[in-house]
Amino acid sequence: MSVETNPPARLPHHEALLACATALLPQLHPAAVLSERSAAYLWGVDAFPQAGNMAGQVQHVCLPPHARGREQSSVRVHRARLEPQERAETEGLPLTAPMRTAVDCAVNARSLYLATGLVDRFLAAGLVNADELASQVGRPWSRPAQARLKRVLALASPESQSQPESWARVLFCEAGLPPPLPQCRVRTRLGGLHADLGWPRQATAVEFDSVRHHSTLVQRRRDAARWRAMRAAGWVVVSVNLRDLGPGARALVQRVRVLL
Repeated sequence: MSVETNPPARLPHHEALLACATALLPQLHPAAVLSERSAAYLWGVDAFPQAGNMAGQVQHVCLPPHARGREQSSVRVHRARLEPQERAETEGLPLTAPMRTAVDCAVNARSLYLATGLVDRFLAAGLVNADELASQVGRPWSRPAQARLKRVLALASPESQSQPESWARVLFCEAGLPPPLPQCRVRTRLGGLHADLGWPRQATAVEFDSVRHHSTLVQRRRDAARWRAMRAAGWVVVSVNLRDLGPGARALVQRVRVLL
């Protein structure tokens, strides 16, 4: 029996994905359920950040272990026996419940960075909580799945406000640096500010400079004022962008290591 849940937050392509999945699932199998990244999107967690057309993405679907379904190149089939509480419905569409979806994303994401970023979004949205996720570790997953889930839980935080911020935190932790605090409080002449990541003892902050979120002149001036206030309070502020998390990752880690 499916569990009806509260309506999820709607991402830009919610309706397009919903229509695509509604047409797709009956073609595959009567027990087909939307899962993993596809289900995450309908729960309001964007696992397709660069997608312009959700209907054109490979969709993730869960089928019972021995069910025979029609093969389709646009579908990635995952086979699992779902418990009743692991199934849900939204707008009449069957999909994995938030907890199962978060675990599947954590276990199957291509990297620890992506896995942690997605789980952080589930936590931040209140779709799952850390204690509930921790209870999933004892389930009979494969050894690699259990190891990945434990590592993600050790890194995950509901305080992260974007996936790139989560990726930066994973980068620093995996490099052996002290774990930074997400939304680290900094006392300044402007009052209490919050850095994206920070190490209070070393008065060092990392601020993510994303064009997506800081593209207007007003936003950039506001950021500059915040950073000046932090520096005036004795903090070092390191500005980070997506390139720093890719080709520039080694240089970024070394810079922060020296500062700490």
